[in-house]
Amino acid sequence: MNKKIAIDIGTSSVLVYIKGKGLVLQEPTVIAVDNITNRVIKAGREAKEMTERTAENVATVFPVSAGVINRYTHTLVMLRKFLERSCGKFVVRPDITISVPCCISDVEEMAFRDIAKEVGAKNVYLVDAPFASAIGAGIDVLAPVGNMVIDIGGGKTDAAVISLGGIVESVSVKCGGNNFNEALIKYVKAKYGVSISDATAEEAKLKAGTVINEGLCDVVVKGKGERTPTPVSVTVTGRDILEAFEEPVTRIAEAVCSLLE
Repeated sequence: MNKKIAIDIGTSSVLVYIKGKGLVLQEPTVIAVDNITNRVIKAGREAKEMTERTAENVATVFPVSAGVINRYTHTLVMLRKFLERSCGKFVVRPDITISVPCCISDVEEMAFRDIAKEVGAKNVYLVDAPFASAIGAGIDVLAPVGNMVIDIGGGKTDAAVISLGGIVESVSVKCGGNNFNEALIKYVKAKYGVSISDATAEEAKLKAGTVINEGLCDVVVKGKGERTPTPVSVTVTGRDILEAFEEPVTRIAEAVCSLLE
């Protein structure tokens, strides 16, 4: 029997699910490329570990941006490597379902279909990310009631109202988890004069991130000071994080309000 595989090719991570086995792979959406030969050296977690210590002839590439494929060949090579790790060689061509953002163009949709065919799919099915999220959250998507789902990814947020087995209305905005990290990096640099890495911002976001004025807590971060070559530690307050996140939160909230309207 052919395998049934579901794939989420996100801006930040790739998930691979096999029917009967569950989630078999979760890797960062990043590759390391040789600048001279343009050959993909590493993919996923191994490539991410090289991000801050790459050699001159090696570039770190993020082939997916705002939920859509912007480097087709690199994405194809990355996905092949991930499927080999998680599924091995296909004896029988599998059916592949891919989660895609709402409101993508026909060209962007075709890129997902083509890439699934090239990695060996017999049949390709595309499902809107909010609809897949609703099913995963246990929502009865066939019920004659409206359910709103807000799917915040790494580079994009999709919001949709789902009812009677379909999406009634949807909206998409190019703002996600990565934008929260960037906002915090800029805020800490402007207020404290300390440059922190994306990994540090991500860790601080997970520890103390909030968008409401309740349960605020502080977090200590390390970064490079403007006047000293040695690492500097500063305490970022919950109020700081709240202020830093105001802009991306507002963008998402405005998109949700436009959907309701």
